[in-house]
Amino acid sequence: MKLLYITPYYKPAWYFGGPPRCISEQAELLHQELSWEIDVITLNLNGNLPLFEDSDIVVKNVEGIKVFYLPHRFTPFYNYFYSEKLKEFQNVIQYYDVVHIHGVFNAFSKIACQMALKAGVPFILTPHGMLDRWSLQKSRGIKWLHHLLFESKLVRNAARVHLTTVSEKLNSRLPASAKTIVIPYLIQFICKQDFHQRLSEISNKVRMIFIGRINRKKGILQFIEAISKLQEYEKERLIFDLYGNNEENHLQAVQHAIEKYQLQNIVTYKGFLLPEERKMILKQYDVMVLTCFQENFGITVLESLEENIPVFISDQVNVLDWIKKYDCGWITSMKTETIAETMKDILLQSPEQIANKGINSQKLFEKEININTLLQEYKKMYESVVIG
Repeated sequence: MKLLYITPYYKPAWYFGGPPRCISEQAELLHQELSWEIDVITLNLNGNLPLFEDSDIVVKNVEGIKVFYLPHRFTPFYNYFYSEKLKEFQNVIQYYDVVHIHGVFNAFSKIACQMALKAGVPFILTPHGMLDRWSLQKSRGIKWLHHLLFESKLVRNAARVHLTTVSEKLNSRLPASAKTIVIPYLIQFICKQDFHQRLSEISNKVRMIFIGRINRKKGILQFIEAISKLQEYEKERLIFDLYGNNEENHLQAVQHAIEKYQLQNIVTYKGFLLPEERKMILKQYDVMVLTCFQENFGITVLESLEENIPVFISDQVNVLDWIKKYDCGWITSMKTETIAETMKDILLQSPEQIANKGINSQKLFEKEININTLLQEYKKMYESVVIG
């Protein structure tokens, strides 16, 4: 099998959060385990900066995957990814069995779909949560026009629309004729057997951590306001640290809220974490927080559970069914009062009770994210697309 991935971001473009990891690990595992040949066309971009100082196409071998990093053309629209070099690959698409396109609502993905159609090669489209109804509220006018002119037709023509959870499918706006398939991301999670231990010097504290992009969607302001509603004795038991890159200058609003509610001794912004730093930092905390307005899969949720750290998430994170089923965290609505009440419940738990929630994740990984099972599901998806 010979696959071509076309994606606006690929590792090491860690600025863009979870998708670069999901896409790159999927390619690497399929290559390593099935000996498939996989090439990637992506952008030489990490946030607003290039990954490599070169104005032409940069070609790299990344863990056995041949990656073409194309120069990025900035447009008036935020994150409207585009490269005039993409169309140069039109004549090579015909040599691939399947084209897998990642993301929607940008020129890079739209042009890729059109190229695959023109070449007569089946394509799979993974929207990475971008068709979720909450996400569609952002830049509604532009997205409506884009959907009307391009996306609706392209989604209908996709051999498969790949969604990663049942919740993502239920929450997405899709044409009735779209041929959907639900398979979790193909990521190698190794749930630890050496269970997380609390740090003895902070045994009277519950340390909570947020890792992700600092933007409005993540609901950080609502979480900080919820902390302000705690009693003083409850606040004394809490530490909340934030790690991530600042988007849309939202960090300024977060820091203003910290000062407004006089929470400087509780809430601290610690900067950006590289992927290789995340596990080491996670081990220093008791609960991972992701109370957000929308989250497609929540890679940080699973990374935390991988380290036996329980999670405190909103009911808008699409893996909430797993968290409920295996009892490895707490779920809240996005109402500030409900977040505060759930936080109070956590602060009443003993260290052992909190730790046991994290230990419960062992079964989640065994049952839901078994790498051998997922490999076979991906293999079946690609092969069924080729057969037609």
